[in-house]
Amino acid sequence: MEANTAVFIEEAYEQLCDGLSTGNWQPFFASLGDTVDFIWPYPPGAGHYTGAEGRNKIIEFLGLIGGDGNRLTEMRLVSKTTGSDRIIFEDLSSGEFFNQPYTGRHCVVLAVGDVKITSFHEYAAPAS
Repeated sequence: MEANTAVFIEEAYEQLCDGLSTGNWQPFFASLGDTVDFIWPYPPGAGHYTGAEGRNKIIEFLGLIGGDGNRLTEMRLVSKTTGSDRIIFEDLSSGEFFNQPYTGRHCVVLAVGDVKITSFHEYAAPAS
């Protein structure tokens, strides 16, 4: 992977983490391509979305996260694996969702094409 591509993906991940905490989504949403392959693990919208619909679903689902009572307050990167066009981030996170305590383990895969995020896959499990 070229160094500038890795920097772009790492910055997008930091923007994602900031949005999950603060609700400031504009920088992350600006990094998305016009079409995105999107996998989301959480109900009620869990599923696989592609193309423009994938981009729109990211904005719809993530736009609900980041305010009081519905945000992550701590994200600790556990592992990072770099591929030819993607980086896989594994983290342990905690915060609150629907005003209830939350702790989870996440795997976020961000891939890039034409200097935009073209793939966002998230996998999650309760932290043990």
